[in-house]
Amino acid sequence: MQALTIHECGSPSVLQIEEIPDPQCHPKGIILENKAISIEGGDLRARALGPIGNVPYVIGYQSAGIITEVGAEVSNFSIGEHVVAMSGNGSHAALRSVPAKAAWRMPENLSFEEAASIPVTFATAHDCLFEFGHLDKGQIILVNGISGGLGIAIAQFAHQHKAHIIGTVSDEKKVSKLKEIGVNDIIVHTKSNVVDEVKKITNGVGVDLAIDPVGGQALEQAIDATKYRGKVIAVGNASRSDNKVDIGLLMKKNISFNGMLLASEQSKNFTRVYDLVGNILKNVANKEFAVYIDKVFNFNEAIKAHQYAESRKAFGRVIIKI
Repeated sequence: MQALTIHECGSPSVLQIEEIPDPQCHPKGIILENKAISIEGGDLRARALGPIGNVPYVIGYQSAGIITEVGAEVSNFSIGEHVVAMSGNGSHAALRSVPAKAAWRMPENLSFEEAASIPVTFATAHDCLFEFGHLDKGQIILVNGISGGLGIAIAQFAHQHKAHIIGTVSDEKKVSKLKEIGVNDIIVHTKSNVVDEVKKITNGVGVDLAIDPVGGQALEQAIDATKYRGKVIAVGNASRSDNKVDIGLLMKKNISFNGMLLASEQSKNFTRVYDLVGNILKNVANKEFAVYIDKVFNFNEAIKAHQYAESRKAFGRVIIKI
């Protein structure tokens, strides 16, 4: 089969299309013929920084496609069904082998591109707000990098929950689109001081909950912009910075600080996360929430796709189709 492989970590240029053996179907797994691959933040980090397994290595968490083979011990899926799957690696390929428990049947009115964008992004967003953030109606939240796939999902959930949403972006061209999905205040961090602007919006109090997928200076600002006894959730490090949290500031304001990684939660509370993703797929199919896809690239344009995903120009998800 054809796969997008890497032999070493680095820039998008390390990606190459290569013929590798077809994956074997595990007795408790399925083989998926991929139709759409969502480029996740973790995919970019794995390609750039690793760690990677045996080479040629196929990166990628999440994809959607058609089942071509079912393991002997699998009874809940059939050949020909459309599913979305997420696992530690292997999405950037024509075929992938995944555990059946890491796949969800697609609702009929979802496209492959939409389905491929949902599990990691939307379940992470939901957990940041509710499982770990304990968001109450009417609270004020700050979301760094709100124009990415995760930020847009957070905004939709928070808007439905009647929260006041403050988001940061690097490009003012994204402001109008964010207003349309319910973001109340948008700070262009390349032009304004985030902490000062948050203090103005909140009359000097700060936000109840700050969610940061960026890391580095953005995480420091999120902590500084959080109110006394507020909450901060670190959910990524898109900046690839050497994060250093100011423990003194957390203590001074009695701030609760959480890390959040969906894969860890899935390993410890599998049924809850599996059911959550299944429900969200139905919610999106029923038009309660929307998937925002910025660009779709062909399989042979993978380098361009990764370059674009890293440029932070996208509004929502970047997809590779096969």
